Amino acid sequence: MHDLIKTVLLTNSSQMGFNWIYNRAFLLGYSKDHEMLMQKPNSKHYHENKPSYNSYPNSKLGDNTLQGQILKWLYDDWKEHESYTTTNYKNLLLKHFMPGGLYSGYVESFGNKLVLNALNEKFNLGEVLMDDDQLVGFIPLIVAIALNKPSNEALNLTYVLTNNPHYKNYFEAITLLLDKGKEKLVEAISLMPREHQEKIKNAVNTNNAKDFIKDAHDLACSINVAMPIIFYLYNKHPKLIDALNENVILGGASGDRALLLGLLYYPSDLPKEWYSYLK
Repeated sequence: MHDLIKTVLLTNSSQMGFNWIYNRAFLLGYSKDHEMLMQKPNSKHYHENKPSYNSYPNSKLGDNTLQGQILKWLYDDWKEHESYTTTNYKNLLLKHFMPGGLYSGYVESFGNKLVLNALNEKFNLGEVLMDDDQLVGFIPLIVAIALNKPSNEALNLTYVLTNNPHYKNYFEAITLLLDKGKEKLVEAISLMPREHQEKIKNAVNTNNAKDFIKDAHDLACSINVAMPIIFYLYNKHPKLIDALNENVILGGASGDRALLLGLLYYPSDLPKEWYSYLK
């Protein structure tokens, strides 16, 4: 397994104990006396600290969110093909998500829509618009980088789950940062979707997330709210481990944000004991 894939899977795993807890007061208070990274979910935490969604109640150390699992599936599948198409990716996802498929855990909206459209081809149920705006759109980019594939091939795969044009802008911005480093952050922001730029600029120009995170909606999975947090952490913290610590305390979709943090900080040192959890 490529070191980038290991890093990204581990950063995702590190957030599983508190993923999708949106009660920031609880997370901040609990973090003062407890380790937050690489923990198992505690059902009591989710029950007593709403809003929260315990979608992975039986996860073990080293397990991943659905998006982290898709990363593994795609990496393993793509490396076996000289040419990897949107049909390959779609079939891979359907093999896991269709009724009776390989995957039996929580399925997010993009997976449900993909299944509905596959069933529609057989039963004429009515097509569902693939308009996802979650961080899953960046998984093909991460895998493409690990496999030394062009970013345009990754973008084609992203459009299996979405018609959102903003991913192209973000692919360009992230590619610039990976090539040139954090000193190009201002230029990278100028490549991002115009309607997102002001919030991202505000985020990277503060050391306090309270300045741009106002409520639970600002901690959700959508790229318009997730990307400001990701670039806030990336700009603020020289070390990945510190970014991960603040990320989990901020709450919400921390696990999927951590996938991109792992990419942006790569290569970066993680605790050696974490590597024993890789599946």
